[in-house]
Amino acid sequence: MRNGYEEIESTPTPMPTAGRITFVSCFRGLSLKWKAVFIIILAFLLSIGLSLCLSMVWSPPVSHIDYPPADKLSCIRCGEDGKCKNGTTETLVECAENELTCMLTSEHEEQFIYEVKNCYSTGQDLRYVGCLKITSDMPGGEDEQMCLCDQNGCNAKKCDTAMCDCPFADPDHCIKVDPNAPPIGCRHCEGDACIDGKSGEYKECTAGESSCVYMNGQVANKTIISRSCFYEANGARLQGCVQLEDGDSFSGEFCYCNTDDCNVQTCDHKFCNCPYSDPNECIKTIDPNGTTTELYSPSSPAPASPYTASPTPTNSVPASPAA
Repeated sequence: MRNGYEEIESTPTPMPTAGRITFVSCFRGLSLKWKAVFIIILAFLLSIGLSLCLSMVWSPPVSHIDYPPADKLSCIRCGEDGKCKNGTTETLVECAENELTCMLTSEHEEQFIYEVKNCYSTGQDLRYVGCLKITSDMPGGEDEQMCLCDQNGCNAKKCDTAMCDCPFADPDHCIKVDPNAPPIGCRHCEGDACIDGKSGEYKECTAGESSCVYMNGQVANKTIISRSCFYEANGARLQGCVQLEDGDSFSGEFCYCNTDDCNVQTCDHKFCNCPYSDPNECIKTIDPNGTTTELYSPSSPAPASPYTASPTPTNSVPASPAA
């Protein structure tokens, strides 16, 4: 006895509370199926509670990812302001981050017209490709064309936007150059010096042209001669001559050939040794024993007088009877 209380060596077992008796009794009374459902719901509630507690005491650090900057565009620029005049030097410059397009356009200054080459910002994070026609309604205003592209140095020079190798071309509507087409080069010149084709500059045809052309015509009583590469819309390789007349403004002949450097020659296309001749209509020259015999290849006689043809080149050429 200690102060009126009897000491007990062992710790007495506490009696269960009423609530505990009710919980245990209910759980024991459940079937095995409902016990499993109860355990799953309890585990779900515990996981939600744990997540809420962790979100209050910890949050992931906010980080800023520095992605490597994209390569900046480089464009041709004239001088410091882009205006190509007075012999300004053209250089390839690196554009600002917001300049995603190269520009090639023209600008009027009093009676002078000069090109403008520079980087260009559209005001949006967009790359522009194509040409815009700009028309002014102001007195004295003239139509202009502004061309935009998005490749390094693409604004170096103007080109035929119908061809896919032009950097300003619409890739969905341009004419694709046939990579399997045989390469061809032609003479390029114009004027009196062009009478001799050898004075013309030889250039590779790189815009899809498949033929060379030699033109000799009269414009306002003045003889105009030119040589260049020629492109036919359907990709055909042309050979032959055609005479064209356009009232009193033009009268002359266009001759086409389709072998490398063929338009360097100035020759009579009625004879088969001329690169402009139609192989089905030309005069063949045979010299087996030192004597020359001229024969017509077609069985039907050729027309006795020149003709006026449509602007579309054909393989029909005029010829005269053999002597």
